[in-house]
Amino acid sequence: MRFATRWSEYVLYALLLIQPILGLLQTNAHGDRVNVLFLGRLPALIGQDRPLAKQLLEVHEKVGLLLFGLIALHPLAPLRHHFWRRDDTLEAMLPQGMRRWVARESGLSAALVLAPAVSSKLNGSSRALLKGTMRSGTHEPRE
Repeated sequence: MRFATRWSEYVLYALLLIQPILGLLQTNAHGDRVNVLFLGRLPALIGQDRPLAKQLLEVHEKVGLLLFGLIALHPLAPLRHHFWRRDDTLEAMLPQGMRRWVARESGLSAALVLAPAVSSKLNGSSRALLKGTMRSGTHEPRE
């Protein structure tokens, strides 16, 4: 489990590093230069090469999808630990002061203690969906 956690983090950081480099190279190979906000244009690292630009774009898109998938799966690991393995991984991720506050609560888990804080930030339609009600005005439970 630790092996998978460590390597998924390494892959996430590697993809975060590779993705903008691929975008820069693809833009240069397409014949354009990257304009950095208020700093001007970056120099071209490679010359114009349309076939290479097409290949770089395909790789850039695939890396983007991998990155999206890893980012989507990232929060599921602590939730798995909390709800299925029933360990304190989720609580260990909280700041030190918050951990003491959660521990003082009468045996409630971090998810139950933090749920009111999270739901107070949700808008009405999100709260209605979480409660299983409709927003059509009747507010009757869904079937």
